[in-house]
Amino acid sequence: FRTCRIVQVQPDLDLAVLQIMPQNHNDNDQDEEEIFPAMNFGSSSNLLVGQGLIAIGNPFGLDNSVTTGVVSALNRELRAG
Repeated sequence: FRTCRIVQVQPDLDLAVLQIMPQNHNDNDQDEEEIFPAMNFGSSSNLLVGQGLIAIGNPFGLDNSVTTGVVSALNRELRAG
């Protein structure tokens, strides 16, 4: 886990922007900036059973939804309604 700072919050969009703080954020010497690699979006076509995941969104109108889990099956139909 890393310490972060809340930059902006938009509750109507269910969105927050966070700034990850460098490891040495409590030190007086902060001349060097820590570089964080960009994260690529995944593709559901590359999923494997047993793979861990994080799902963020608004499925079926469920507000404030963030879920973590493990892929248990592929190509399963979901009947909503």
